[in-house]
Amino acid sequence: MRFVAREGGSMLLLYSLVIAAGLAACHIVKGTMPTAVTPATPVVSVAQALPVAVYGQVLSAHDSVTIIPNVEMIFRCQLTDSATQHWRTVLQNNDASYQVMLRPGTDYQLTMRLNGRLLDSVTFKLAEGSAGAGGIMQNFYVSYTDTLEEGLKIYAAYFDTNRAALQPSGRAHLNDFLKEIRAVSMNGTVIVVQGHAEPLEVPTGYPKPEKYLNGLGRERAKAVCAYLEKNGISRNKLLIISYGSRHPAAPNTSPEYQLLNRRAELYIVPLKDISLRYSRRPKPY
Repeated sequence: MRFVAREGGSMLLLYSLVIAAGLAACHIVKGTMPTAVTPATPVVSVAQALPVAVYGQVLSAHDSVTIIPNVEMIFRCQLTDSATQHWRTVLQNNDASYQVMLRPGTDYQLTMRLNGRLLDSVTFKLAEGSAGAGGIMQNFYVSYTDTLEEGLKIYAAYFDTNRAALQPSGRAHLNDFLKEIRAVSMNGTVIVVQGHAEPLEVPTGYPKPEKYLNGLGRERAKAVCAYLEKNGISRNKLLIISYGSRHPAAPNTSPEYQLLNRRAELYIVPLKDISLRYSRRPKPY
């Protein structure tokens, strides 16, 4: 019995040592196991896309040419359900240009105000991969009436297809224009003649249609200036600019509308406002 007791005690002691060693081993293993890594929360596309330079101008939707300075632009984008970022810039330079850093692939809301008055609010997205070496050019067009044109009567001369020679009706319109300007002071002002064409005037197979139409619009503007100069208007008062077919007066869907697009328009503009009206400066006649 004493032998068994001793043997039983030895067995208990052995079991105790085994259990203790097992616990110690578990403690060591637990301490050396790598901590479990929680999967990273997917990053929204706003954080993935790097910002790029976005630049352009704010122009009048009336003619797509008149630039609008001093516009307050506020860009907003929704990063998450609770986070919003926004950028604000004011176009204080004379050419009404802006430049901000935005992220492609992101929806932005743009609010534009002038002198506290809402001009427009638009939503847009920059296409991913669309940035060039200098960034992305993005112009915005707003419904805006240029105060320089308020009360200004526009005169126009119309032309035959592929022709820049004045017609009798065109000379009659120019005579009416001459009567009006002779009754007012021209100090500090110039006459800007804008030449236009319509797409169907391009000869079949011509390799550079826009170049052809720009040239045709320029010849029409020069024909008007030649008539004005012949009738007493000083050459240094005349400026010309051609828009080709880029600014039609009407849809080019019928012969009557096509005639309205084959035209030259005349504007009396203060010299100091030339840079405000035109993003591309008219040239001397």
